[in-house]
Amino acid sequence: MFKWNKKGQIWAPSADKKWAKEYGQNPNALVLKDRIRIYFSSRRKSELDGKYISYIFFVDVDKNNPSQVLAVHEEPILNTEGQGEEGSFDQFGTMPGSLIFHEEKQELWLYYVGWSRSNTTPYKWANGLAISKDEGLTFEKAAAEPIISKHYEYPYLHACPRVFNFGKNNWQMWYAGGIEWFESDGVKNPIYVLMHAHSEDGLNWKLSGRQTIASVLNKECQSSASVIKFDNLYHMFFSYRDVIPNQDYHKQYRVGYASSKDLIHWERDDSKAGIDVSAAGWDSVAICYPHVVNVGEKIYMFYSGSQYGCAGFGYAELEND
Repeated sequence: MFKWNKKGQIWAPSADKKWAKEYGQNPNALVLKDRIRIYFSSRRKSELDGKYISYIFFVDVDKNNPSQVLAVHEEPILNTEGQGEEGSFDQFGTMPGSLIFHEEKQELWLYYVGWSRSNTTPYKWANGLAISKDEGLTFEKAAAEPIISKHYEYPYLHACPRVFNFGKNNWQMWYAGGIEWFESDGVKNPIYVLMHAHSEDGLNWKLSGRQTIASVLNKECQSSASVIKFDNLYHMFFSYRDVIPNQDYHKQYRVGYASSKDLIHWERDDSKAGIDVSAAGWDSVAICYPHVVNVGEKIYMFYSGSQYGCAGFGYAELEND
């Protein structure tokens, strides 16, 4: 069983900010030589229709003490004009999924989810790729279209692409694949589960077409898989919740855990995750979107708090035996 020592909150949104007025979602840590750069998504409401538009930002924190913020980049790194092109898959928002430094090309690749709107459902998600050539300060879309087209078995949504490069020709992705729109009290809510894809180059992806982690709830939503390897085993931490969240323990986001020897077959045991909500404060109702990284001899988990990160994000450190 893992045991995480919570270190506190790192960043929170503020109404006085131009762009990052609400939420701090999907923190993804990029370990640099002298700091950790955490990319995340925040939101503001459109002046035209009052609906949310999300943007990607980053903060730089100290490698030995991530609670110490070194710098805050307060301008969107993608779709800097406020939103994407009309009709595009990311017209109304972007959220980070993973950042991979491409050694051969000397580029930083950002896998992200784009938001668009629909007449029949509240929104649409699709996974895209953007590339930075200025060390992650700004990004340009690699293509106008998403990197994953609709899969005939899971056609509704593709979101939260967590990508890992495990060596030559061995790119792995876990993403949230929509399987159903569930209607409750006149509101449609998506049900999505972790799906898997693999690639030889990080551009062309082959989808497995099956759910990766077995559900434990009747209508369970899963997202944001983070995979790390040690002791000859792959360890996955991820988010899960009931499709209709409320104050019940198993209906708000929690961090789940699974292990695998081959990245294909996973054994789920959430009791080993070693982290839960706090008794009070910013992460007392829910914890979600974990991202686990090695930083020297330490292992950190960056995660968002209650209400999908409404109060921002923080981190925990894995305790050694």
